Amino acid sequence: MVAAAEDRSWVERSDRVSAIVFESLGPFQPEQASALGLERFDTAALDLKPGRTARHEAAARRVLQRLAALRKAETDPRVRQDLDVLIDAVERQRHTQALEHRLLLPYFDLPRHIFEGLRDLLDARNPESRRRHAVLRLRRYAGMETGAAPIAALARARLSERFGTAGRPPQKNS
Repeated sequence: MVAAAEDRSWVERSDRVSAIVFESLGPFQPEQASALGLERFDTAALDLKPGRTARHEAAARRVLQRLAALRKAETDPRVRQDLDVLIDAVERQRHTQALEHRLLLPYFDLPRHIFEGLRDLLDARNPESRRRHAVLRLRRYAGMETGAAPIAALARARLSERFGTAGRPPQKNS
């Protein structure tokens, strides 16, 4: 019985390492973190505030540095393998985000995003306490919570920044 408990300790250690990634990068896409069961993100909404790309990049760099240090000190090959997987995933995410920022215009399918963010919380398999969080998330989407701007306005502002039209009213077609 003791051997089984010892054998499980590496899984718990690996889970704690994975939590570092979720806690650091979850605030940028809290709906995804929430859908994975991380309740602390249940009332948060997609981060579309100014400087998101730079803030995400900085957070990812910090996570990678921390994971590299943990990997260097880790002696269990199974945990090291999990660290390798996490490092690779964060590096791929950074690379993808850099390419998207450089080559694509920011597009946010807000109706779908909002629907999925609320559907995941309202799922009947969730306890009532988590389903109640859907109201707070909806209020955040609408900009009705303290410190929250409407998500549609934030998405429009990010698109305007990329078009170089920030602060100018949209042009009307004649």
